[in-house]
Amino acid sequence: MIKEQPAPTSVIASFRYAFSSPVRLRKEVFGGLAVALALIPEVLSFSILAGLDPRVGLFSSVVMAMSIAFTGGR
Repeated sequence: MIKEQPAPTSVIASFRYAFSSPVRLRKEVFGGLAVALALIPEVLSFSILAGLDPRVGLFSSVVMAMSIAFTGGR
């Protein structure tokens, strides 16, 4: 049985880890898509409750997701 190494914590090492094999890259892409699709109804409802245009909520969620992805996650 092959033991999988733990996920790295630095930004560059995290990108290397995600792109190290096609299987891992596919998992990362599908995980990102699942989170993005689950985020859409939440963002729309919060922006409507705040009295904003839903496009503002969608735009801000995309900007937030991109900035989190490039700064190393949580």
